[in-house]
Amino acid sequence: MTSAAPPPVRVVHLSATGVLGEYDHTVEFGEPDDFVIVFGPNGVGKTRFLEIIDALANLRADLLAALPFTTAEIAFSDGTVFAVTRGTAVVPAETDAHLFYLPTDSESRTPRNRRGREDKAEPVPALLFVLVRQGEVIKAPPIPFADVLDRDAGSLMSRRDRLPPQARREFERIIQNAGMAEARAFLRHFDRAWGARHALPETFAAFSEALDLHLIATQRLMAMDLESSPSNGRKESGSPRPTIEQYSETVRDRLETDLSENSRLSQRLDSIFPRLMLERREQSNMSAETIRERLGDQSKRRARIQQITPLGIQHELPLPEGELTSAQRSVLELYAEHAEQKLATFADTVEKIDLLEKIVNSRLYGKSLQINAEDGLTIARVSDGDRIPLAALSSGEQHEIILMFDLLFNVKPGGLVLIDEPEISLHIAWQKRFIPDVLTIAKLVGFQFVIATHSPQIIEGNWRYAQRLGPKSAVFDEAEEDA
Repeated sequence: MTSAAPPPVRVVHLSATGVLGEYDHTVEFGEPDDFVIVFGPNGVGKTRFLEIIDALANLRADLLAALPFTTAEIAFSDGTVFAVTRGTAVVPAETDAHLFYLPTDSESRTPRNRRGREDKAEPVPALLFVLVRQGEVIKAPPIPFADVLDRDAGSLMSRRDRLPPQARREFERIIQNAGMAEARAFLRHFDRAWGARHALPETFAAFSEALDLHLIATQRLMAMDLESSPSNGRKESGSPRPTIEQYSETVRDRLETDLSENSRLSQRLDSIFPRLMLERREQSNMSAETIRERLGDQSKRRARIQQITPLGIQHELPLPEGELTSAQRSVLELYAEHAEQKLATFADTVEKIDLLEKIVNSRLYGKSLQINAEDGLTIARVSDGDRIPLAALSSGEQHEIILMFDLLFNVKPGGLVLIDEPEISLHIAWQKRFIPDVLTIAKLVGFQFVIATHSPQIIEGNWRYAQRLGPKSAVFDEAEEDA
């Protein structure tokens, strides 16, 4: 008898003290609940609390040095605790000189101390990380604030010249082989990794990589982007671009990846099919009726995939009338097994596309969202079928699509999502349906989430999941009193 699988590790506690210099915030996940709603009056630091937790989870020492807090902590159901404190520490000279410092002189890579302090034994403000796991307390070397904050980002290409040699070579390799978008992603990761991940033990970096925490901030309609340039193919754009347009490209890339994987798998399975048939010794135990039902179901799923992405020529398999011979059933059983593996390459993406279309189209009035590999996200008027530019949608429509897309396609199973003020630009009716929709998505993807809101309509009938941040002197809403 096999033992039951251990329960998944969950986040059970989030906290931060000294938020905005005066508030202590704590969020507790009840068992088996996987979501929490936090609310409170303006000015108590709900947004800052989410930003602090996000910066801790992602080892963003640059943000933690700038955010107003004293301590922050993430605790898990297996007893693991990940925490950071803004304190002071005596930093060794060899460390003090170069943490979080990218040299500006492209000819010299000698680390220099920018603080001008002569007394290296003087305590300085620093970030102190601690990881408690399996009863072991791991304390990281302190990270001085001055090193964290002494950064000049500059433009994308100018920052390339200030990278350490090994990182600059990797950056240029990525530009050549993958393009500027991937190079920008590398720099984002490098920004996060350079100081903290080079100064902290590998245990911390590995823990942060495994902890998928995703913050959906209030400023979500526009994002910085790279645009095409005739001279070198791509260039850095200093102006923001609608997030919904970037997500349209994201889903196209996702479908292209699935199609490539399907093509590779199909070629391999087709090449070994004759050999596997010749090697089969056992007769099929599947009935003709079961085989017909299975092939019929696969045909429907294949047709749906064809609406989204081109699979090439897929010949229908005509089956003879009446009972099938044992040999026929054996061939068809193997055929169905291979077909199932091929269809599985699209299963996750198609299921998420179907749910996104279902949710969004239940909201849109006189418009319809459709998704395919050629066009990405498209919006058309129901009356005449004419397309509407994505950026021409109302802010509420864009917020709805961006939020649902983000949760479906940008969050990993087992992750934690922090959603700040989802009510922005949403009609009251849409606000009331927000949590049920997120719960449906969370069940499909498999994540926990925290919602910070000012809207009683967002909370609606979920007051038992709501936790107040800040003083209790002000009543949030009459519904809170009745809850």
